[in-house]
Amino acid sequence: MNYNFTSIANFRDLGGYRTKTGGITKFGAFARSDLPKTLTRGEVEALRAAGYTTVVDLRTPEETIIFKHALCGEPGFTYYNLKFDNWLRASFYGPWETAIYYHMLLALTGNVRAIFEVLAESEGGTIINCYSGKDRAGTVSALLLMIAGAEDGEIVSDYHKSLANLWPGRSAGELRGHRLVPIAEAMEIFLDMFQKKYGDVGQYLSMTGLAPEAVDKIKAKLV
Repeated sequence: MNYNFTSIANFRDLGGYRTKTGGITKFGAFARSDLPKTLTRGEVEALRAAGYTTVVDLRTPEETIIFKHALCGEPGFTYYNLKFDNWLRASFYGPWETAIYYHMLLALTGNVRAIFEVLAESEGGTIINCYSGKDRAGTVSALLLMIAGAEDGEIVSDYHKSLANLWPGRSAGELRGHRLVPIAEAMEIFLDMFQKKYGDVGQYLSMTGLAPEAVDKIKAKLV
């Protein structure tokens, strides 16, 4: 499903991905995005027509003061600011400096629980954003796709799309050495570390204190 937005560069629906059981994730349940500082009326109406009614903004409260969210206060949209931060102060950087996502999940279990409680109960489609839509939103999106039972390759593919969206015309090779560039290897490293530690996403989310019923509700939205 293509939206062809001009105001935001890194928006995409989490529908259309293959699952390990042979299914396909549903469109219209969750989308990930960079920050929409501005949106045209046509873009707002396109989101509304697609059934999106909830926004989960993962930025810090300080970030939301500097750059306002275009859908905050927009009629028909419920806006939540649920910060998913402190990860830049974590001490570990693995290859490509993006195994940090794993350590975000270790350090911020309370934040993860709060975010996924909202995702479970939200009505209509939910848009998840941070600033660039690749790191914080990318980590939450990876967990959502894991809940849906998406194939690992599909999770990696979704993550890697941010490279072309944010650095059009640039290759992963050209961007080697840049911090937190969304190349495929970064998500592969994350998934490997996560699976070795927890086995599956349900075990991790249980550790955060998220109720199994909430996980079931999220899965039902996606598959």
